[in-house]
Amino acid sequence: NHSQFSRVDSDLILLAEDWTRDPMSGEYLHIDNRMWLIRRGQPAEAIFPEYRAENYIVNEGGDFHLHEWWGGSGEHVWYVGFNTGTHRVNIRTREDEVIFAEGNCHSHTSPDERFVVADCDAYTFQQTHSGRPCRVMLYDRQRDTSVNIVSNDPAIESLPWGEAPRYHFDPHPQFTYDGKYILYTTGVRGKFQLAIIPMEQWV
Repeated sequence: NHSQFSRVDSDLILLAEDWTRDPMSGEYLHIDNRMWLIRRGQPAEAIFPEYRAENYIVNEGGDFHLHEWWGGSGEHVWYVGFNTGTHRVNIRTREDEVIFAEGNCHSHTSPDERFVVADCDAYTFQQTHSGRPCRVMLYDRQRDTSVNIVSNDPAIESLPWGEAPRYHFDPHPQFTYDGKYILYTTGVRGKFQLAIIPMEQWV
């Protein structure tokens, strides 16, 4: 799940281990470790060997590692800590730092890693459905400033909550490969649509 080749090294893969359910027994299987690096011909290597997902309980202050991706330079893996925000970790030194604390669900970076785009409060948005709205924020690391691209993305009232998970309607903001646009999903018009924003207005 969530496998990604490095942008600069075609022999290196970032692999995200995820929860699963046994198709025969129905048993829910917890992950062992979330983020792994796999180099061609070599065993998988955990980015954080000491991390064990079962030890982290979100509603008790634990911090799941989620939704990881490669930085443009290939030197860092970026990921979301559920309770701490958007991180980056150096794959060689394993130095880990929080870059944008408000990015607590899905995040992504521009190719030069200057900008971070993130949806915020998306899990609360899903769980309450018509409750807390979701935001999409853009953080400029160079200027240390952030702005709401979307300040109030509403839930879609016409869908019963029982059906909504099929659509997984978090905004999931992403930069295009060249960094010229941000894309995200939105329900602002009462149905699922793709929104596209040029980055030139924010640079």
